[in-house]
Amino acid sequence: MIRVLTSLYLPAVQRSIRIIELTMNQAQVEHAAPVGFRRQIESMKDGRHHRHGFDGENEWEFHIQSACAECATAAALNRHWPAGVNTFKQPDVTPDIQVRWRSDPSYDLLVRPDDNPEEKFVLVYGRCPKFQIIGWEIGKDAMQDRHKANHGDRPTAYFVKKEFVRPIEELILKI
Repeated sequence: MIRVLTSLYLPAVQRSIRIIELTMNQAQVEHAAPVGFRRQIESMKDGRHHRHGFDGENEWEFHIQSACAECATAAALNRHWPAGVNTFKQPDVTPDIQVRWRSDPSYDLLVRPDDNPEEKFVLVYGRCPKFQIIGWEIGKDAMQDRHKANHGDRPTAYFVKKEFVRPIEELILKI
């Protein structure tokens, strides 16, 4: 694993934030990618579809990239990644961290109304093996009306813009 603390300039607020850029090593990829594969297989076996209106166009990629983002985040924060399959609503990274991998760096940190308001939610961009860990927010602080939005035909959720997430350095200090 290669981990670097670097800066990301945010033109919307005309300032830079510190982020973690992480490149997973081969062992991490070999550990994480099969977890995403197993998650997709279990979803298909059980006839489950995405609960929040995801069109299913890239379910394989979603599961594999999400698992890799979770593993990368755990490594960056020096925490345990339980590598769960069918462990809905359990923390992605112990003891209380949910990782939200977003496929596009213009997307916001996503927190849903049924998420645990006491957990920490981490915004991650990138594609395996390279990820950018942008920042985080506590669920209850994300679940404010100012963050509430609808995107397309999907249910209302909370979207915290990357310009307003807490610095990842604060989370590292809290763990």
